[in-house]
Amino acid sequence: MKPSSSKTTNSLSPNGQASASLGLLSHLWSWIKSYGGLSDLKRYNEEMRKETAEMRKLEQEKQMRHEQRMKELKLQNEKLAELESKLDIVLQSPDSSLTPAQSTEHS
Repeated sequence: MKPSSSKTTNSLSPNGQASASLGLLSHLWSWIKSYGGLSDLKRYNEEMRKETAEMRKLEQEKQMRHEQRMKELKLQNEKLAELESKLDIVLQSPDSSLTPAQSTEHS
């Protein structure tokens, strides 16, 4: 079967798919040229990849420092809780020889 002339005409007409594709390619090429051409665009893309990788690395390092700090704080809290528990035991002791230390600072 022979294709109808209306279909052939539509795809080659100024409002058809072929002209839309050419317009898009023309626009894309203008955009690429605005960056100095393909080699500059490739260089730009590579710089962006490197920058993105560096940002990820910095973010991972920041996360690791945060996690380490949280571990340190947790250990400090555990030690403080242990000292508080021991202090409570000492302060509740009926031993009268234990008296609180007098402050030597003058206010």
